[in-house]
Amino acid sequence: MELGPFNAEDYLDGVHALGVLPENETRRRFKPRASSLNNCARQQAYYMHNIPRTNKEEEDKGRRDNKVTAELGRMAEDLTVKTITGIKSPMVSPEADGIAVRNRQIALPDEACVTGHPDGELHQFKRGGANEPTQYAEELQDDKRWGFEHKLFGRYSYLKLFKLGLFKGAPNIVSQVLLYGYYLGWDAVNIVVLSQDASSMRGERTTSLRLHTKGKTPETRKRHEWATRPDWNPKVLVYNLPTLSMFYDGFIPQLRARAEALIAATDPDEVNREADPGDGSPFPCNYCDWKDRCIEVGPGSVFIPPTPLQEA
Repeated sequence: MELGPFNAEDYLDGVHALGVLPENETRRRFKPRASSLNNCARQQAYYMHNIPRTNKEEEDKGRRDNKVTAELGRMAEDLTVKTITGIKSPMVSPEADGIAVRNRQIALPDEACVTGHPDGELHQFKRGGANEPTQYAEELQDDKRWGFEHKLFGRYSYLKLFKLGLFKGAPNIVSQVLLYGYYLGWDAVNIVVLSQDASSMRGERTTSLRLHTKGKTPETRKRHEWATRPDWNPKVLVYNLPTLSMFYDGFIPQLRARAEALIAATDPDEVNREADPGDGSPFPCNYCDWKDRCIEVGPGSVFIPPTPLQEA
């Protein structure tokens, strides 16, 4: 290959040189993250205690592009925020000019059992004149305080979400928005999920439509029935939970119990792992930064309560 200004590895080095957001810096953490509460309890404990990664070299070599994806996710969120401002929503009063996403990346209150930085809240706004400030109302036309969450998903996660629905297909999103809503006083939440690759999503649907109509067995045809659903979109999925409080009694006590047990755990090696790295299954253990250490110390004996979303 001819010598040029830079190569692919130089590019990845450059992205990593951009640094990380302060909230994502490697350090000891005393609460679990709202966005990963359903992940393996031991993995979360290692993360919280800032245990050195035993699989760091493998991860750095094989998945250095994750940093690129994270940066693209932030850029995609900015695009969505800009797009929302121009949407003519029926939940905007006739006197308002549209919806604005405000309070982006605010921290949860100190009393929260998890950490997190919500992507924002949806507020009505009215543009001011030449010498007047823009005015905002916290509630939309339905008098509800709406939270906002944004994701950029790869092929597997995007298809799983569409096929299984929000609660079974993306349980970490559900935990995240329920905890955010509970601690920030949201009445409702709007969730936007973008696909990293709409072309592959169209290809997946084309293949599944063919198998749905021409599959050799009823099981095959049934498995690919998802491709006939009219709500399929290869690039964007939007979910609205208009009444968050209806889920609080059924979920918040168990989410808090899990978070509080992780906070109380003093030795992450003793936390009971919730996946077996030796069972031959590639997920999730092959993607864990502490797989080798987890195998070495064994299964653990400190039980961390599960959540209904893990069992879903």
